[in-house]
Amino acid sequence: MCKIKNVGVRDSSKSKIPPTSNVNIRSAEKKDLTAIEQLAAENDEKFDGSIENMFVAEKDGNIIGCISYEPIVKEDKWIGKYYETKNLIVRNGYLGEGIVSKLIEHLTSFAREKGMNVRFKH
Repeated sequence: MCKIKNVGVRDSSKSKIPPTSNVNIRSAEKKDLTAIEQLAAENDEKFDGSIENMFVAEKDGNIIGCISYEPIVKEDKWIGKYYETKNLIVRNGYLGEGIVSKLIEHLTSFAREKGMNVRFKH
């Protein structure tokens, strides 16, 4: 379900994109469900209704993006143990502002704290 392909984590210190300091990345909560459903619909994405294992990007009280992963630990001889992404969605008006990078960095940091890697489906 993740449509963004070949997305790398950018070194924000070298980026020409304006800083996204007023964007908060946090775990999705029940109150976010309607906004996430709308975000998925706007981007023709399927959403299974589960907010577990999901982080959202919030700006000025609005959900502008989300990333989710499969909580099942998988293992590969090349990358070791990993989580696999399910969704990566950013509202169209915010593309190019570094939101995708922030979501990826947050999920990657979260996984590394648990001794895991992240594999991005496309």
